[in-house]
Amino acid sequence: MVLVFRKKGLSLEVIFKTYIMKNKIIFFLLSLFFISINSQAQDLDSLLTRGNKVFISSENKGVIKYTKEKIILWNYWKTVEDVNEADIILHMDATWSGVYKIASYITTKDDKIIKRFRTEAWNNFWSGAKFNVKKASVFGLFEQEIIPYIHGLE
Repeated sequence: MVLVFRKKGLSLEVIFKTYIMKNKIIFFLLSLFFISINSQAQDLDSLLTRGNKVFISSENKGVIKYTKEKIILWNYWKTVEDVNEADIILHMDATWSGVYKIASYITTKDDKIIKRFRTEAWNNFWSGAKFNVKKASVFGLFEQEIIPYIHGLE
């Protein structure tokens, strides 16, 4: 490569300065890219503030019922029945395989994922769930994952 530039009459100093300039441009563009990603994440997190309206999406009516109950008890968000009124959508996908496992994530109305939560069998069976496994799973998810995450943003 140096030979090609030397044939064109360029000195090593010019070659070096060109190389440095290209690296500065690449560094600048990468910086802009990562700053924009970070600011977008912060913008999405701002949708998780107190008083925002949440629509609960689930194929399981019991999960919807207990999710609404927990949100009312938590008194942080307001639930809405119409997805068009919502600021965010809380997806609650429950499966039963001897225990309830709930996969949960929060999105914007245009399906941008804000946060995914761990999927596991939430062990909140004995604390206030009245031996209701579905309710215990929903309440456990909120108490161990969702609420600590949301309060960590404040």
